[in-house]
Amino acid sequence: MKALTTAIYSRFTESQNDFYDLIGGRLFEHEAPEGSDFPYAVYTIVSSASERTFSERLTETLIQFSLFSSSSSSGEVKDIYDSLKKLYDECALTITDPASTLLWMRESNLAPMIDDVITPSGTVGVKHWAVDYEVLVSKD
Repeated sequence: MKALTTAIYSRFTESQNDFYDLIGGRLFEHEAPEGSDFPYAVYTIVSSASERTFSERLTETLIQFSLFSSSSSSGEVKDIYDSLKKLYDECALTITDPASTLLWMRESNLAPMIDDVITPSGTVGVKHWAVDYEVLVSKD
């Protein structure tokens, strides 16, 4: 699992991409530090299941990216979503575990919502888009 999460973060940092720029480099694993500036994103493992075949072990993992924007319009979170999709949907992640091969990473669900967040300047309605990705990895 460490090799997969490392590959996700490496793809975010190793290449010039709009997703990185739009969230100001603020991609966190599990949760954002308290007081993080908006916009930002968080990624976490939701679930993971393994299955064996005669020749390999397949692991299907559900990764959720949570996109957060405090902009009064939905334009910012929509741009962040589009850039996330461009970077990760059907991408070719490089997993450093030599016995592992990425078979696919594809978006499976989008759940937009609005959260009330207390900030130093008061309560703000924050757009929170939860985007799920199915990741299938084969291991010899």
